Amino acid sequence: MGDNRTERPILPNGKLNVALDATPLIGPRTGVGEFCYGILSALGASSEISTNAFAISLRRRGLIVDELPPGVSSLGLPMPARPLHALWSRFDFPGFELLGGRRIEVVHGTNFVVPPTARATKVVTVHDLTMIRYPQMCQPAVLAFPGLVRRAIAKGAWIHTPTHAVAEEVPITIHSPTRQRHP
Repeated sequence: MGDNRTERPILPNGKLNVALDATPLIGPRTGVGEFCYGILSALGASSEISTNAFAISLRRRGLIVDELPPGVSSLGLPMPARPLHALWSRFDFPGFELLGGRRIEVVHGTNFVVPPTARATKVVTVHDLTMIRYPQMCQPAVLAFPGLVRRAIAKGAWIHTPTHAVAEEVPITIHSPTRQRHP
């Protein structure tokens, strides 16, 4: 899937070890939250994948535990969103492995933000381009997402888009190469 790793950290039970950002499961369930729950459910049901969830939130990270579908473990990593987003917009520090996600092969940012990694393949989902097309509709923190997506792509992340329409817009609007996967 990716090319930024040298070893494949398969668990002793032979499963692929993946981690997904489950932050969208905190609070009222939005469309992104439903997407996140769906992908976690599918991966959690797989006999070939060890599925782990984390939240990019320091105080609310424990709230994902009760929201996770069967077969998904919580990593409970201390990840304060605002400071990390500010750091990740300029640096690859702290990386996912340094925060405690050591034996992970794939890290998936399910909502525009994927932590930097030393070895794990990165995937970032871009649901829409509202923050670029209609910035007046967005909260200030959301306006940082295009820069975080661009930086993740520059560092080798795969782009995942849930629709062909967004997939066609991303290279033009995000100014990214076409290294992406979509339905």
